[in-house]
Amino acid sequence: MYRDKLRQRLANIQDTQTTDVISQLRGLPFWIWDTATHEQEYGRTKGRCCFNHAIPAGLPIKDKTRRPIYGWQKAIFDALFDNNDSVPYYQKQHVAILKARGIGGTSLAIRILAWLCVKDDNLAGSQMCIVTGNRSELAVAIVDRLRQLFWNKDTDVGLIFDSKESVVNLNNVRIEAFPSHRIESMRGLPWVSFAIADECSSWMLSEQQPALDVLQGYVQKSKDYHLLLLSTAGYPGDLMDKIFRQPEESCIFRRLRMDWTVGAGSIYSQDDIDKSRMTSSWDREMLLRFSGFQGNVYPTNLIEQAIQEYPLQIDVDAGHISMGIDVAWSSSATGVTLCMWRSGIVYVIYSEEFVKADYNELLDHCDNLIESYNPTKCYIDAANPEFYRALMKRRNQEDFDILKKREMDMHLPYGQLMNPVQPIPWQKHGREMLVHSRFILEKGKLRIHPSMEKLILSLKTAYEVNGLLDKQVTLHNDCYDSFIAALKFYRFK
Repeated sequence: MYRDKLRQRLANIQDTQTTDVISQLRGLPFWIWDTATHEQEYGRTKGRCCFNHAIPAGLPIKDKTRRPIYGWQKAIFDALFDNNDSVPYYQKQHVAILKARGIGGTSLAIRILAWLCVKDDNLAGSQMCIVTGNRSELAVAIVDRLRQLFWNKDTDVGLIFDSKESVVNLNNVRIEAFPSHRIESMRGLPWVSFAIADECSSWMLSEQQPALDVLQGYVQKSKDYHLLLLSTAGYPGDLMDKIFRQPEESCIFRRLRMDWTVGAGSIYSQDDIDKSRMTSSWDREMLLRFSGFQGNVYPTNLIEQAIQEYPLQIDVDAGHISMGIDVAWSSSATGVTLCMWRSGIVYVIYSEEFVKADYNELLDHCDNLIESYNPTKCYIDAANPEFYRALMKRRNQEDFDILKKREMDMHLPYGQLMNPVQPIPWQKHGREMLVHSRFILEKGKLRIHPSMEKLILSLKTAYEVNGLLDKQVTLHNDCYDSFIAALKFYRFK
């Protein structure tokens, strides 16, 4: 009984504190951008001039020093909220920011989100979403940063949020963070008023487009929906690179580029800049160049030489065709590549990756490709026996075990009787296929069509450790595996 009364008393105190804190923030502007006016209002209201001065945590802190909201950050605020007639209607309230590392974009976005919740009750009953990288700890950390805005560490005064780690309820607005691999759980929400995608270039490539589809899906559902994408530059061909290469008339985002020069002398000291210049990531993280990780398998200049225009509509009888399939399920992707040998050159004529592919649809697609291109060999990862046995059956091949036994009885090399579908164990042949593909490229015998962006990116980032591909850093590694499998068929002296 005593404990119940104590809990109720503490709850009543907490409710009173919450009401007091939020009531003091109602109607305040986010920031007063005119410095003279701001100083005057700060003195007149004893620090209750704007949201950022009035919240319990106060102004942002960097290097143990309080920092103001800088004048150049007004561009972000205006991009989200102004109704400038010069901005196309389809770009209003949708902003993509390519930013230098440490410029404070995420911190500012969290403060804007919190301000929208407490400035009035217009968004009560809505939900705000923050999408982070694919580790749950990132989602928890960003919500914790929001909680900390409403707590003063010096006086131990502020709001106590009674909710789970990745959720905050603020003035009847539910704020939830979603790791990028759980983006599907963000679908179907009745009213989303604001969404932030944080460091989206660092998400797994297989998750970037599905996440964008979910985020953009709310554009049509709500007129007051604001969408903000924030990221440092990543890899060529990633989500932000594609958005910033879109033609103006077909892009729904108002795009801002904020490199290190924007924050020089304010958020960045000269020492910060000098230290950053000495790092290998300077071009990407501070100059906003989509360079990404550099692999160690193929020289970049040889990859560029191999990228050439040629007809993809080919005569299937004009040369020997080989096919590679790297089958994967769940969060991974399936890669499929077709190559043709003609006049001493290997041309890549098809290369694609399928994320979370349906088993039957993928089986149908691979069967149709074999039917259309009639490859001499179709090498497929032996780690997926159900798939390759089904494909062999579709092609009227004898059962794998029967063919393997017959080859052993006849003392034939493995795979000689398996046409066209031949399973190959990646663990046994992976190192050999990697070296063989590099040999073909170095001999100048490979041509890749410029439209095959995923394959090109996989070659540029391919990184090997002890002869085996490091799939943690190699982009589109499933596409890559199908490529080196397809090349296995071709032999050069």
